[in-house]
Amino acid sequence: MAEQSQKKIITDVRLLGIEKRYVPNKHYLYILSVKWSEGSEFIIYRQYSAFFQLHQTLTELFPLETGVVGKKHQTIPPLPKQKWFGNEKFKLAESRQATIDDYCRKIAMAEPKISEHDEVLSFFSSLEEDLTPPTPDPERPNRTYYTFESKSKHGKKEKSGDDLEISAPMLLETYRAIATFTPGGKTEVGLKEGAHVDVVDKNMSGWWLVQ
Repeated sequence: MAEQSQKKIITDVRLLGIEKRYVPNKHYLYILSVKWSEGSEFIIYRQYSAFFQLHQTLTELFPLETGVVGKKHQTIPPLPKQKWFGNEKFKLAESRQATIDDYCRKIAMAEPKISEHDEVLSFFSSLEEDLTPPTPDPERPNRTYYTFESKSKHGKKEKSGDDLEISAPMLLETYRAIATFTPGGKTEVGLKEGAHVDVVDKNMSGWWLVQ
């Protein structure tokens, strides 16, 4: 008899930054790296409203751990309420980064009844729009702002989620390919005419590091 396959669980969640999009209208998405127990890693994009909705669900499922009935047994931190005023401002989205990062890490590291709950696994699973994002507005391309972990006094990156600090974001330039490019090696990226890429670094040799 075949062995029952093990349930895929989350092993790590990290906030990478924020992406500003204009399709279908201006909004901000938090970029997360999610690692899974079978070795895969996916990048997912979520609006703040999605995190808030998840938290509302968790408060109903786990009132003790979310602090609804007292703080003594609370293990899941609260989330600030949504602010309903037109398009979300960048400063507001930026100010929530540390909160989102801490929230996601604590959910992922929570006891199995929380971290392995279907609602949590579903939230952090990649969606179709994560794998194939909407085509950007050619007049207003997406803007990606990456954050970085701070370094310790000894110059090494801190591994503890509690010690993570969010630094100022880095704005990446977005370019559109004017012709199809076929890669000639593993370090080169194939592009189709009209594709958009974010430039991470421009090397003096003429080669650019893109994503």
